Amino acid sequence: MKKILPIMIIYFVVFFVFSLIYLPLFQTSLLSSQKVLFYRGIMLLGISFILTLFLILIIYSTFIKKHLESMVAALIIAFSVHLSLFVIFPVTFERSVTMYLLNVLKSNQQNVCQGLTKNQMRDKLITEYVIGKDAVNKRINEQIIIDIINKKDNCYQLTTRGTNFLKLSETLKKIYNIK
Repeated sequence: MKKILPIMIIYFVVFFVFSLIYLPLFQTSLLSSQKVLFYRGIMLLGISFILTLFLILIIYSTFIKKHLESMVAALIIAFSVHLSLFVIFPVTFERSVTMYLLNVLKSNQQNVCQGLTKNQMRDKLITEYVIGKDAVNKRINEQIIIDIINKKDNCYQLTTRGTNFLKLSETLKKIYNIK
């Protein structure tokens, strides 16, 4: 136990430090010009990784002089956990029709039926989400930014990258048995 405790502390501290660097970056304007949330988050993860690695190397060379492999492994785990959480939660919430509908129901609990009918939900999805929030234009712009589609003579087309992306998605659908 005496040998494991210092390693456990290292893992906890590295994860905590990485989190203290990564999560507050979302509250800053750093990389806010990147309009695709997923890419901004990935870039902030990279910056956090580099800053934390820099701190680890300073601490290792100045104070501890051992357990470098544990500190780096802890950093990789911290990066991986935050990447997973970022993709599962914020990215999904930002793009999810389900999350939009759940929030619409929450804000309509004062109605006679304590919610909305299926037709009311459909209408709100179309008028507020698709039209009001300009969801189609937002998705088109995102796909142009990441070179999945392009616009030529007022017509949107798949790029080679878009075609390859769809091939990859079909392969992944088969692997995960998604219909």
